[in-house]
Amino acid sequence: MDYFIFMAVIINIFIILAISQNLIVGYTGMFSVCQAAFYGIGAYISALLAIWLTSNLVVAILAASIGAGICGAIIS
Repeated sequence: MDYFIFMAVIINIFIILAISQNLIVGYTGMFSVCQAAFYGIGAYISALLAIWLTSNLVVAILAASIGAGICGAIIS
């Protein structure tokens, strides 16, 4: 059962990424890979928190979101 939950989570994450890419490329015609970069930054931050600080999932998700948002604000 854990495998199916894991796969459902991964599929939903990729659906969100595909929809965001469709909004940029499909409707405006611009090519952008910034979503992948911010996805990677958030994944890196949450992985570091999970490994080094052994924080819970909610704290890791919030920190990853805030970190990716700060990086996006700096870049933009």
